[in-house]
Amino acid sequence: ITVRLAQDLRKAFGEDLLSKGVIRPIYLACFCEDDNLLSQWRTYGQSGGYSLGFKVPPNVFTPKGFEPEPKTYSSKWARVEYDRSEQAMKCTATLEPLLAIFDNPDTERAIATITDHPLCGYSEVFRAIADILLDEIVSFKNEAFKVEKEWRVVVRERQLTKQGTDDGGATPLAIHFHVSRGMLVPHVRLIPLDPAKKLPIACIRSGPTLDKTTAGMAISLMLDKYGFSGVQVEGSDISVRF
Repeated sequence: ITVRLAQDLRKAFGEDLLSKGVIRPIYLACFCEDDNLLSQWRTYGQSGGYSLGFKVPPNVFTPKGFEPEPKTYSSKWARVEYDRSEQAMKCTATLEPLLAIFDNPDTERAIATITDHPLCGYSEVFRAIADILLDEIVSFKNEAFKVEKEWRVVVRERQLTKQGTDDGGATPLAIHFHVSRGMLVPHVRLIPLDPAKKLPIACIRSGPTLDKTTAGMAISLMLDKYGFSGVQVEGSDISVRF
């Protein structure tokens, strides 16, 4: 059964990963460790712009000030891995202890006996393992982007953490849509946990094409108006000549 699982996982995360229904929609909010990165200002801030800073919680499954609007979804902070050998090691470390369980002849016979069971048959075992592996794969990125030092808030439906929140589809998923670069893009909202519904913003930096003094004063006035305190305000010192 381990050979079958390995083959099915490889196929599922290959070219037909979406057509087989193994991977459900995944929503990402992406951040950089550096709030003053030239490549990001070039891409997103040539006409101005601001970078917002948030603190990463010690426990990556602990929401830092917000949670997904859909109750069957959970969020996780993930630090992006760019090194291909490290990516392979993480997948191996995840799969080896799981696949070892199914090397036991008794386990293999038990699953073969109940292979079509809707809760604990082979298909459900496979979905659970694929779901665990996906939590690693979703943080992988090509090495060409390593200068970004990216972190992601990964929001999705996790098979092993939705107990008690899944009502069988009776409540419609809170999915929203916006247009980006001429394309329709689905998204979910992260709802602030603060009673005042404020995002847990730690710092704000104005972009290199803006005057630091003017932009900083405007940011401070806005923060004061909406009741934010303790937010660090800075301006970029990168040359405006991109």
